[in-house]
Amino acid sequence: MKCLTAIEILSEVEEISNFIYSGHRNLESGNEMSYYIDKLSSYMARLPKLEADAEYLLNCKRGEVAEAKKDLSATVFREVLARETALEQKVYRFTYRLTTNIPEIVQSGRSQLSYLKAQLPNWNEDRVFQEINKLSKEVDKLKKQLEDKL
Repeated sequence: MKCLTAIEILSEVEEISNFIYSGHRNLESGNEMSYYIDKLSSYMARLPKLEADAEYLLNCKRGEVAEAKKDLSATVFREVLARETALEQKVYRFTYRLTTNIPEIVQSGRSQLSYLKAQLPNWNEDRVFQEINKLSKEVDKLKKQLEDKL
């Protein structure tokens, strides 16, 4: 199994983080929320490997620095180690924090989706028409974007 580089891991983790940030604020319907939760679940399955790869890279880099800097005092060595492994530490910490927090984010989304499902019987006709109009506007906007691209 191939180990990713620190930059590749960082790129994937930033993509996941951006999806969480942008998606969580713009959910307006149950379908959007369901898609959001499904996507987060797929990320949740991918993050442990990214975290393991990041930790592996960090430990390898620490080993390289330890081999090369044997003759330094403990205090200076700590500073050199921190400087030499800064990228790997950043990638590992970012991945670790995301891996730790994503289950809570998914659970939050599921709670919101459950609330929406519970509210469905309470919607009146006006609310249904409002939602249909929103969807129509979204479709029109997408059509316009496609026409502009072509």
